[in-house]
Amino acid sequence: MKIAIALLSLSAGWVSDATSVPRHGKSACQQLAVKFSTKTYFPGSKNYTHYAEEEINSATCVLDPGCVFTPASARDVADALRIIRDTRTTFSVVSGGHMPVPGAQSNNGGVMIAMANINAKTLNAEKSVASIGPGNRWIDVYKWISPYGLAVAGGRYSDVGVGGLLVGGGINYFGNQVGWSVNTLVGVQVVLGDGSIIEANKHKNEDLFWALKGGGNNFGIVTRYDMTTIPLTAAYGGLIAWQGLEHTAQFIQATQDFLVSPDGIGDPFTEINPTVTLYPNQTGGALWQPVFNPFVSGNYSGVPRSIQNYTNIPNPVGNLLGQEADWVNNPIKVDSVNTVDVNGHGQMFGCLAARVAPGLVQLHVDTILKPAITALANVKDAFVAVSPEPISKAHLEAARRSGEYAIDLDPADGPFVVLLTSLSWANPADDETMLKFMETTLASLKAELIKRGIFYDYIYLNDAAPGQKPFPTYGKGKSLPRLKRVQAKYDRFGVFKNLITSGFKL
Repeated sequence: MKIAIALLSLSAGWVSDATSVPRHGKSACQQLAVKFSTKTYFPGSKNYTHYAEEEINSATCVLDPGCVFTPASARDVADALRIIRDTRTTFSVVSGGHMPVPGAQSNNGGVMIAMANINAKTLNAEKSVASIGPGNRWIDVYKWISPYGLAVAGGRYSDVGVGGLLVGGGINYFGNQVGWSVNTLVGVQVVLGDGSIIEANKHKNEDLFWALKGGGNNFGIVTRYDMTTIPLTAAYGGLIAWQGLEHTAQFIQATQDFLVSPDGIGDPFTEINPTVTLYPNQTGGALWQPVFNPFVSGNYSGVPRSIQNYTNIPNPVGNLLGQEADWVNNPIKVDSVNTVDVNGHGQMFGCLAARVAPGLVQLHVDTILKPAITALANVKDAFVAVSPEPISKAHLEAARRSGEYAIDLDPADGPFVVLLTSLSWANPADDETMLKFMETTLASLKAELIKRGIFYDYIYLNDAAPGQKPFPTYGKGKSLPRLKRVQAKYDRFGVFKNLITSGFKL
């Protein structure tokens, strides 16, 4: 995957034995090969290499599963889970391959379930609900649904997998209208650890449906997501970038202003993704590059008022902002300029959250990026990015109106900002340096947020780093006991509690 800035959502974590050799892994792979000879791949085969290596975005996450299984239906998944359950084999599940944490998508010696072939896309008769397989990437969904004059609240980065985004909430293009992506779910099909295939919605298995809206992969493998559609044809968006410290300062101020403006964060049709990227070891010194990626639903004759603070910054080095008659052209434009190929590089993400306050964006930049100039000066092809992701009060109100969901944040807590930090580097010898940098700078940022009285105790699962604990922050601590009860009810054999290597555990 090619990206110009590290803005892909992390939806990952690990368990302590994520990279250990599983019990009976060889037996499970042998049984899968007998039952699914054309869907099971072993080391040395082209398809194994494709799924186990080429489709994994971060080099730090490429492990050595005993086999790769590529189901084409919920029934295939059910049969595989029975084999995994009976042999007590560790396994992992991968959708788009964007989780940059060892064990998040792959494992050593176990079964890797690659969901790419569960990629159906259908609309109901009223075109009000889109049923989407987890093996799709969002760009596939967007190109399919936009000719109907519709959209769904999917990922902002179109190469991200459907399943990877939806297990942890999902920040999307329509948050002020619908909340998190999972708040637009009206039902799911899920395969449990005992091999049963069930439906979960507000009328059936309601407790499981609640848990799956933000609860990660602790309950089963979702094989179909039913999402409400959003009428949409045109939108204003794209990408604009600048370079240099002067423009970075103007960009920081524009972002800070957006966070407190009724015309900015208060606009129901505007979502923004601002990022400041630092390349610490470029020829001639560190290179600062602020990049702005907005999405404003609707038809505009000029620049929407909500983002004019950004477009007034002079002398961009590239500008692809504009009105599009077909909204899908906006994510396509963003992808077209994502020119830094980080496949094969190490990648890492981490996040905190803070209440909106004066100086917040500057603090994020100063605490993460400025230390990188010296700390990472000798790290080959390093870049560091900070992305303040606004979560408005309207976003939280829309989420609550949709019905119960596991994340369960109080609208009174809005607005707040998810403070995403992203790293990339070329040489595996620098892995420890980058990990230490992430740990140190996040700790410094958290300490300063607490000191200023603006720390917000919420971890967005899709941006979280190893060691962070999102579930205790859900519903001010009230959701976690309920999540554990749901897991005990639906995961009777402990398949998702004990055997899956990917995702945060309850």
